Amino acid sequence: MKIARHALHGRATPIFTVENLRKRCSIINTTNLSALGVLRGKEIMKDVKRWLPGALISILLIAAILYFVDLGAMLDAIRNANYALLGIAFATGFVWMALRAQVWRTLLRNRASYQDVFFTIGEGYLLNNFLPFRLGEIGRAFLLSRKSDMKFMEILPTIVIERAMDLGYSAIILLAALPFVVGAEGAGQIGIIVGIVVLIGFVILYLLARSNQWAL
Repeated sequence: MKIARHALHGRATPIFTVENLRKRCSIINTTNLSALGVLRGKEIMKDVKRWLPGALISILLIAAILYFVDLGAMLDAIRNANYALLGIAFATGFVWMALRAQVWRTLLRNRASYQDVFFTIGEGYLLNNFLPFRLGEIGRAFLLSRKSDMKFMEILPTIVIERAMDLGYSAIILLAALPFVVGAEGAGQIGIIVGIVVLIGFVILYLLARSNQWAL
C-alpha cells in the first residue's frame, strides 16, 4: 500500500488504490455472504423444528394404519366404491375442516397462520383415531405451539371453548327434536327457547375467547 505524508501534521496516511479497494470490497462481500448463509441456515432449522413433529406423527400413524389394515380388502373396497359419493364426501369434509380452521383461528385471535391451523386440525383428528379420551386435542395444542409463537397453555383454552361449542350444537339438535319425539305440547316454543339460550352461551364463549383474559 502506498504511503503519503499529510501536509499539515506530517503523519503517514494510507492511500487507497483501486486494487486495495477491490480487495476490501471482496472481503466485505465474503463476510456478508457468510452472515447471510448463517441466518438462512437458522431460518431453515427453525422451519424444520416447526413442521417436523407433526410430519413424524402423521407418518407413524399412517404406517400404523397400513400395518393393521387388510390392504387387499381396502383396495377392493376402493375399486367397488361409488366415486361420485366419495368425491362429495371428500369435498364436504374439506369444506368442514376449512370452516373449523377459520373458527379456531378466530378463537386464537389470528395469532397463528391459517395454514398451520388447518393442518394441525387434521393432525389432531388423526391422533383422535388412535388415542383414547380424545387426547388428540391435547396433541393438537402441542403441535400448534411448535408451529407458532403461542404457548401450549394459551392454545388449550381455545380448544376447550371449541369443544364446548360442539357440545352446544349437539344439545340444540337433541333438545329441539326431543319435544317432537315425545309429542309434548308447545314443542315449537321449547325448541326456540333452547336455541336462544344456547346461542347466548355461544356469544359469551366467543367474547371470552376474543378478550385478553382466558378462560383457564
